[in-house]
Parts: sequence; structure tokens; C-alpha cells
Amino acid sequence: PLPAAAETITTVPNPDDLPSRTDDGQPILYLTFDDGPSPDWTPVLLDLLDQYDARVTFFNVGKSVKAHPELVRECATRKHYIADHTWDHGDLGGMTHEQFISEVGRTRDAILQVAGDLFNLDKDVRFVRPPYGSTDANTRQYAADLGMTVVLWNIDPQDWRRPGADVIANHILSHVYPGAIVLSHDGGGDRSQTIEAYQMVLPQLQDQGYVFRNIFVP
Repeated sequence: PLPAAAETITTVPNPDDLPSRTDDGQPILYLTFDDGPSPDWTPVLLDLLDQYDARVTFFNVGKSVKAHPELVRECATRKHYIADHTWDHGDLGGMTHEQFISEVGRTRDAILQVAGDLFNLDKDVRFVRPPYGSTDANTRQYAADLGMTVVLWNIDPQDWRRPGADVIANHILSHVYPGAIVLSHDGGGDRSQTIEAYQMVLPQLQDQGYVFRNIFVP
């Protein structure tokens, strides 16, 4: 039999069917940040997001959760949603079930241990993002066995390449549409360009009427 967590799979939101607008018609954008938390960049990003009442989803790497539990708690305290990006950025494609449990289940447990009491949307970690977007025929079922669902993205400015803040910002602004999930990074290296890009992007999108929400919609 599957683990008991699989019984809750029907309650996991479908990331392919997120609302594109609020009840009063404002366009919604789903900002997501991978590879953190980072003591260098995550606090700066949090302060920036607060200026625009932006609630985002952080896909955290387990070993960074363990190293910086206070940052995970700070993100959750500010009502951002914390999700799973494996323990050490491992490629989920080709993993055995046991390896998947170690990479993903271990990360979920670490997140819940340090911040589960602060989760205002749901008392569990419902989403996993495969590093590199890499999956195989088993990935989604292995996630479902844990009561989780795989989340990819619609807009990728490739900020991890550090092409320049203008390039990152222009990519987001030229590809944005209501309901899109945007991939960015707050960890895994120097993210100053990402921060600078969002300093440009957030006010422009706010002027266009966008609101910024967690991907978890109860």
C-alpha cells in the first residue's frame, strides 16, 4: 500500500489550474524563487516584496533549510509559501523511489520542522519543483505518494545565468500574462541581478494592475 499521505492527494491544488485573476478582476502573477534560503539575498528580497504586498513561493533546498532555519521562518512569518526543491538540488529524473524519498521527503520534513507551525495556508509542504525541470515517468507518482504535486513554470528569465538585470527584467515584462508562474532564484549564487531586476519589474507590473500571490490556493 502507498503511504498514508497519498490519501490527501485530492486536496493538493492543481498548479496548471491556478486563478488568473482575483475575484474583482485584477491579474495575478505567481512569482517563485528557487535554491534558497540565502543569508545574502533572501532578506533583501523579502523587504522588496513587502513594498508591493507580494506573496511568493520559495522552493527551498533542504541543506539550506537546515543551515538557515531562521530565514525559512522569516519567509513563512511574512506569509510566503515554502515548497520543496530537493535536499541538494539533485536531478529527480532517474531516481529510485528510495532516492526520491531521501531528496524530497527529507526536505519536506526539514521545512516542517523549522516552520510548519507558521504555515498559514496549509500545514504541509504540497509542492515540489524538480531541479533543472528534470523529471521522468515516475516523478509525478513519487510526488503523489508523498501527497505532493510537481510545479514547473511558464516564464523563465534565466536569471541564474546573470545576463544583466535589464535582460532579466525585460524578459519578465515582455512575457508576462495573468496566471503565469515566473521562475527566479534567491539562492545558489550571486543574485544581485535578480534583486535589481525585481526592483524594476515590481512597480511596473503593479502599475499594470498585477497582484502577486502564492501558488497555493486552498
